[in-house]
Amino acid sequence: MDSSSALEFCYTKAAGLLSTSFLNQRMSLLFNSKSLVELWAVLFSDSVPAVPESLLADEIEKKAFNNLLQQYLSILNQFDNPSDLLLSQIQLFEIENIKSMMDGICNGEPLPPKIIDLKKYSTLNISAYPDLEKITRNTIFNWLPKNPELKDLQLLEFKMDLFFLKSIWDKIEKSKGEDKGLWEKLFLEDYIIKNIIWAMRLSVYYQKSKEEIMAELFYVTERADKLDPIAGSAIAVLDKSPVNFEDWQNWKYKEYLNPYEGTDWKFDPAWFERRYMASTSKRYIRFFHQHPLTEPALVAWFKAKQYELRCIRSAVEGTRLNINPTDAMKALGAISE
Repeated sequence: MDSSSALEFCYTKAAGLLSTSFLNQRMSLLFNSKSLVELWAVLFSDSVPAVPESLLADEIEKKAFNNLLQQYLSILNQFDNPSDLLLSQIQLFEIENIKSMMDGICNGEPLPPKIIDLKKYSTLNISAYPDLEKITRNTIFNWLPKNPELKDLQLLEFKMDLFFLKSIWDKIEKSKGEDKGLWEKLFLEDYIIKNIIWAMRLSVYYQKSKEEIMAELFYVTERADKLDPIAGSAIAVLDKSPVNFEDWQNWKYKEYLNPYEGTDWKFDPAWFERRYMASTSKRYIRFFHQHPLTEPALVAWFKAKQYELRCIRSAVEGTRLNINPTDAMKALGAISE
């Protein structure tokens, strides 16, 4: 289809899928299931597979993920030439596949690991495993070494994530019209928050210095400094005291902080992450409805559905371990603790 027809068709389809998702008011349906068999029936219309309950958890998670992936691939298929920014969500899975293969190579696995099937959108030459250089030859990651070493794996993964982020930011900055501002709004906050969480984890849990933390942050300009649109906010919070609640009173993201409970208060990165993640589905759904018939709205839909997938995985774990539904939703951050 041409772009406008594809957008209209895909937006309508996404709206229908969103209306039946297990988000917000319908989320409790996931956590109130008494067994994995019941949870399967809540999620899917086909018969429960004849596997032991111990394996049913994996089957639910696998099917939920595959359903979401196929839904997004079917959206991409409606476009004659999907834009790079629509394809960016698929590239994230491509990165996961490369990381899995790097891990396999470093650990001497003779066969490639199981990868996410991206159909015609995959750019990897899986048959070249374990030669990473050949695997990635026609991709944006063709700079990766032929034989990565285990000691370099963490740094290589960080470089891949950073390279991807900067390439996406470059595409956003080159986009035109109203969509440019929408893409910025959609991508900026997520990466700002990821940087803040990572910075505070390194500060609170590992007592790393400001300089050490800055070296591990994402950025989209020449360096991670206060002027960078992604790194700036995280660097700014490093000037706040993690044990002085007063320092955070005028902070933009104050609503996600753990409650003040007296003089022993300390910034809790895990709490902050849960509370922020719990807010994302509402934010993405609101974005989707506020900006109809746009490509950024389709990515916002996909991000909302990814949060739903996270909820499904939490519900599977809670049901398997017989965790109280309220406690499970609190642990997810879906309801107040």
